[in-house]
Amino acid sequence: MKNLQIGKLIGIGVLAFLVVFMGMPLKKAGAFPSSVIEDAGVVSCNSFYSIGTIVTIFYAYTSGPSPEDVVSFTATGPSKVFNLTPVISSRQRGLTYIHVENSVVNNGSYEFEVTDRLGRKASVVKNFTYNSTLPRVDVSSMIPQNQAYVGTTTPTLSFDPVPAGNVYYKVYLADYDGHAFWYMSSVTQNTSFAVPAGLLQPNTPYTWYVRVIDSDTDPQNCNQSESLTFNTGTKGLPDLTTKFVTSFEGSGFAGNWFGVRNINVAPWDISYLKVTSPDSTVYNMNGRNFYFCKPADYCITSFSPFPIPDGSYTFEIQDDEGHHVTESSNYLHNQLPFIAEDSMTPDNNAYFDSDTLSFSWNPLDGPGPYYYRVRIKDYNNKVIWYDSSLSTEPSITIPVSGNLLRGSSYKWQLVVYDSPTQPDNMTFSSLRTFTINQLNTILYVNTDGLCGDKTPCYDSIQEAINAASTGAVILIAQGTYDESLVLDESKALTLQGGWDSTFTSPSGETKTNSMTISNGTVVFNEGCLAIGE
Repeated sequence: MKNLQIGKLIGIGVLAFLVVFMGMPLKKAGAFPSSVIEDAGVVSCNSFYSIGTIVTIFYAYTSGPSPEDVVSFTATGPSKVFNLTPVISSRQRGLTYIHVENSVVNNGSYEFEVTDRLGRKASVVKNFTYNSTLPRVDVSSMIPQNQAYVGTTTPTLSFDPVPAGNVYYKVYLADYDGHAFWYMSSVTQNTSFAVPAGLLQPNTPYTWYVRVIDSDTDPQNCNQSESLTFNTGTKGLPDLTTKFVTSFEGSGFAGNWFGVRNINVAPWDISYLKVTSPDSTVYNMNGRNFYFCKPADYCITSFSPFPIPDGSYTFEIQDDEGHHVTESSNYLHNQLPFIAEDSMTPDNNAYFDSDTLSFSWNPLDGPGPYYYRVRIKDYNNKVIWYDSSLSTEPSITIPVSGNLLRGSSYKWQLVVYDSPTQPDNMTFSSLRTFTINQLNTILYVNTDGLCGDKTPCYDSIQEAINAASTGAVILIAQGTYDESLVLDESKALTLQGGWDSTFTSPSGETKTNSMTISNGTVVFNEGCLAIGE
């Protein structure tokens, strides 16, 4: 344990010191940031499920604890409490807490409050006033039209403005099965939106719609258009070149998976897509897997029989114009060993502070060779966010930038393959949660937990230290802080005491009645330090 203990830190002046420890950039169990509600709102939405259905959506984007460290997340308003849960992720904003009420709620103020398992709370108040007059976008004006092939991963989505006056628009784009949001535009009065590069995948089907919104700063009501679909590929003759027959095992489960990719045909133009086993069992491939890192799979998972028979499997596809293609793929069952899960790091519900994510495990014994992949999914296990390249090495480090979002939680698992190109057999580890912390460069502390318009704000120095990432600066308002501070992880922090309540200027001196430093370094500058009564 690395300790920095300060008793009765009296913030009546300027204290700046740097505490530097070298070590792993993972927060240990029990140490995780406090919640910050980055954004939240109460919005009525007309035609949410179908034309004429009206719901009220409570939503919130947060950073801090993973869902496993959140005890409750509520929105309390006139006469009722609503519970928010983490139900969907966005490629641009990460995990979202949502509650959908199948009616219009009462007008008034609603307090969003999230409580973690340490009893710490964060809250924000949002107002709601129902307005039923917002029009809908004319679906016939939306481009691309339904079931289009756009031939690009950066399409432009456009529509005609509604006849109403001062209204705003927001475009939502999800995968074909609605597992995640891949693109959400800003709230604006524009009626044309170019999807940025890097968000969509080629040869993949998507769905999109437009909401007319009453405000760009405090949205409270919307009217949703019908949903349209498009495919980022170009329609061509069906193609079954990329196909897979695999068996898989994990802790307490086993099954078989048949998949194809880059088939040149969207779901709405497939008459049938199936695979036939050597014993004449027919599997209809009517499922899909979506990835933020590669084109969608068209697939089917079967849990019986296991294992499937060895031999040749016949894939068949026919499109809506009668074009028919048949391909075959051979399969040979081979029992793979399981990874020793107690050798995998990080542990479940880990927190990362660094710019890179490191995963490791003990290599498998046996004839091999074995090929490893770290697979990262959204927290709800609906979309595959990242797949590492197959490797025989028992560790991998990936950068956060360009792959994952800070402030959000994910699931990861290790997948073992028997081939780097055409695997017949796989094993899966269990899923583990991890969270990538926000890099809070400046944090604020005041004894009453009020820091004016400065965020994040804490009422104790220890809470700010727990929440801070390495390199952060903690500004402490004048007051008496009767604390013994413990820093039990490796990071560099700068603490500055003696700030006024608005955090515009510091003055005076900072007094500490005792200090113990173990296994670390403290540097004092920009003022004087008084120790003792």
